[in-house]
Amino acid sequence: MDPLSAIGLASNILQFISFCGGLFSESRDIYHSFSGTTKEFEGLEDMCKYLAKLTSALTPAESPDSLNSLPASLKPMQAEIDIVALASKCKDTAGSLSDYLKGMRLGDASRTRGASLLLAVKGRLGRHRINEMQKTLDRYRNDLIDCSRTNLINQRARSKRQSSVLMYLEELKVANLNLVHDHSTKLNEILELVRMIPSQASKVLKEDDDSVLFQAMSKALETIAASSARQWLPEHEIVHSLYFDSLIVRHESIQGAHRKTFEWLLRSRGKRPGRDRSCPQATLLEWLQSGSGMYWVSGKPGSGKSTLMKFIADHQETQKALDRWAGPSECTTAAFYFWSAGARLQKSVEGLLRSLLFEVLVHVSELIPVVFPERWASMTATSMKRRRNFGVNSDKRRRDWTVQELSEALYRLSKTPDGSSKRFCFFIDGLDEYHGDHRELIRILSAISANHNIKLCVSSRPWNVFEDALGQDSSRKLYVHELTRNDIIEYTNSTFQQDANWVSGARINPRYGMLVDEITDKAQGVFLWVVLVVRSLREGLSNGDSLHMLELRIKNMPQELGPFFRHILSSISSIYHVQMALSFQVALNASRPLTLMHFSFLDDCFETEQFAFRAPIRPMDNHDIFSRHQTVRRRLNARCKGFLEAHLHPPETRPHLAHRVDFLHRTVRDFLRTDEMAQFLEDLLGDYPTNTVMANAYLAFIKSLPPDGSAAALVEEALHYSHKAEKESAEVAVQCVDELLHTVRAMKLDLASPTEFSRLVVRNGLCEYVSTAIQAGSDGFTDTSHLLDIALQNASSINPDDPDMNDMVSMLLNETTKLSNKQWRLYVIGLQSSVGRTTDPDMVKCHSRMLSLVLPHVENVNALNLASVTWGGLFANIVSDTDAPRAVGNIRQKMLAELLAYWADPNGAYRGQTIWAWLCGILRLCTENEASQRNAIRMEFLSNLTEMLLKAGADTSHASSLTVDEARSIFPARLANPICDLLRKQPVSPSPVTGWGAYFLSFVPGFSRFSSATPANSPAY
Repeated sequence: MDPLSAIGLASNILQFISFCGGLFSESRDIYHSFSGTTKEFEGLEDMCKYLAKLTSALTPAESPDSLNSLPASLKPMQAEIDIVALASKCKDTAGSLSDYLKGMRLGDASRTRGASLLLAVKGRLGRHRINEMQKTLDRYRNDLIDCSRTNLINQRARSKRQSSVLMYLEELKVANLNLVHDHSTKLNEILELVRMIPSQASKVLKEDDDSVLFQAMSKALETIAASSARQWLPEHEIVHSLYFDSLIVRHESIQGAHRKTFEWLLRSRGKRPGRDRSCPQATLLEWLQSGSGMYWVSGKPGSGKSTLMKFIADHQETQKALDRWAGPSECTTAAFYFWSAGARLQKSVEGLLRSLLFEVLVHVSELIPVVFPERWASMTATSMKRRRNFGVNSDKRRRDWTVQELSEALYRLSKTPDGSSKRFCFFIDGLDEYHGDHRELIRILSAISANHNIKLCVSSRPWNVFEDALGQDSSRKLYVHELTRNDIIEYTNSTFQQDANWVSGARINPRYGMLVDEITDKAQGVFLWVVLVVRSLREGLSNGDSLHMLELRIKNMPQELGPFFRHILSSISSIYHVQMALSFQVALNASRPLTLMHFSFLDDCFETEQFAFRAPIRPMDNHDIFSRHQTVRRRLNARCKGFLEAHLHPPETRPHLAHRVDFLHRTVRDFLRTDEMAQFLEDLLGDYPTNTVMANAYLAFIKSLPPDGSAAALVEEALHYSHKAEKESAEVAVQCVDELLHTVRAMKLDLASPTEFSRLVVRNGLCEYVSTAIQAGSDGFTDTSHLLDIALQNASSINPDDPDMNDMVSMLLNETTKLSNKQWRLYVIGLQSSVGRTTDPDMVKCHSRMLSLVLPHVENVNALNLASVTWGGLFANIVSDTDAPRAVGNIRQKMLAELLAYWADPNGAYRGQTIWAWLCGILRLCTENEASQRNAIRMEFLSNLTEMLLKAGADTSHASSLTVDEARSIFPARLANPICDLLRKQPVSPSPVTGWGAYFLSFVPGFSRFSSATPANSPAY
């Protein structure tokens, strides 16, 4: 046997033994988990299948007899023969183990307590057998290591230098075992280990030594690692790219259901609770067990919709009901909670689809190649030698997702080849908190739920758009506020029972009990109202209020939430009004909830002028953090009467960042954003520089940070507020940024370097600071062309919280005058990646304004990028975005018209053809058979683009050009006629004096010519 075969066989056997060792460990765990659940056994069948697959690799290339029959010169050494024999023994043990495991699995029909007990007994009786098999495998392992060592000793004449290779082999075995459980982290260790082998070997092997065996060993190790990489790395990269940091934040921030509330939802039969006892019990359970499509949960603001959705999605009875719907199939669930106050992905379709796909594919990873075939093929085909960084962020570009790609993935999920064996139920809360066109959202959800393998339980406020689309079928809707009377009674009684003053009063006077009924009647199903009333009554009980005073409290409280909120705010002492308004304004303007520490330093900067500038750089200890938290909690309670509350932020463990302040409920935020309340807060604050004081608070916070690596993110956020502060006082904002730079330098942070700090400042849009720094020749601000590169990289952001870069780009263009071809490519690549990732008209308008700003400075619009005109990818992405609403399509149409006005050539090269030829190919894929409104919008959009390219001089004489007959077959007559007229005309070469720019743009709705002058970069035709 050649050395490579021996080592490969040894590696296979080690893989087998390592897997079996983990399998026995899991079997022992099962013995100790027989308290009632049998889910521990569900993975055993898959393990058996994997074990069978693994043992098939143990078959040696030659049988023992054939090895003995070889000529003496080719006969293997005894150690190699022993390795072959061990392979046969391992294969026999694999068969025995597989049979045993099959007997340790509960079938669906026998999933009862008695069967579970019987299996537990069987497990305990089998303990001896498992131990014996474990000892056998341990013996095989020791024998294998001995054989391998003997083999190596014989090959290298007992050289001690080869012991390091054995060590690598043993470490690789352990790493491969861990890879099964945590492939994302251990894969890097394996590959790094393989890379180390040549350098380590060079230390112990002389150049003239015969290192054939070592090379074979190294190659075998690399083969194992590469195989593991191909299996696990693409899978993990795809799943990880779906994840985003705020994915679980909203779920964790939703208050859990109070004890014994909402349980009626999942009862099998009975009457629906509430006032209308004639109605059948809530149909949600029946829908979970046998329904399809979408089920709509609605209710008044503050009625507890999100709490109910969290209760349903997390409840074990829900899974049981869905298992009945799935029958013999498997049902996987996922949930998403829209949050209007959260980050972009928490209120967008992209965030919704990524969250659902992430939760599903984490549990059924075998579907990843089916759901994302193109990404999977691309990743698995990538050469291992080119992937130097095997971490999950090795190719950041792969993390960009489009809504279209995600939608197609979810469609494939429902159409998988084994789709009949998998079903999915998704819970989606807060459709009204989606930031975009709600009709478009409903269309997307309807398309998802149209497949019989997927159904959705969604919730929203009872707005007309949702009522019309989701509220027509009474068997698939539920109004929370109509059904929670008993829950409100339960909550109110149980909360009051925790108050000693209430308990003692109720013993004496039965009228206390009548207060509960009065609260319930007045609440009208709005749980938030009840929570606030109960809080007020408990405050009265603490103050020693009499029963009469408690009754007056209830009587004086308005039933509607808006007036109720005003009533609560009116009780705040006037001495706190300015700080109350400041706290509310800061919380309203924050892109995400701020920490308690932010509010603590905000108080310091409010009370003491120049506090942030005078504060020393002194890290806080735990006592400082605790003291500040305690103080600011009391202050917020006094000033805001519970409208702002601090909660633990689950992903964060550092104490100074873990407590986030947010509004009690979305209705409070909505109330404070009404015109009346906005004016109220503005009157209280006057011209107080809110953003400036927040930038100063960040500065003070950063100076007090513990050395835990949290500074970088806070510096970025500080610059974000400094950008806003420039509009309040440019001079103070510049001073604040200067002090921030001094601070990060003193703290010796990486971002203090001139290059990195200038990048951060430009990226956050601080025009005044950058202009001042350029004029002063400050370090990092002398190369204005490089600063423009940074600005262009961020000019096409799809995050509405990011600064508008138009002012920054305009200022830097005034410094550089021209955009190089490289900068033009940089900008267009960013712009084209934004297409399909946002349907927010405001963001698309911002992109359009930036394009108008950039085009007059472009050196050559038709500059090539990888043998295609630079703008070709942007054009293709716009044409391919079939889900874009009409408003977005109109804006993008204007953008393309502007490109053509600045001499973008429709005959320019694109993917081996021309832009015009590519569009003609797309048009031939279209039909006029679909009569839907969406298709009508799409066809009108395509007809306009066709006219634009023809008017811009598209080559109609080319063989791939659209013909008149084709145009008539693709478009309806109304759209086809003007296209046919243009196709019949002879091609005309455009000339600068003909005024093409105005001509192209004249038919674009709402667009006026931006310049009467001939474009400076017009080409010579």
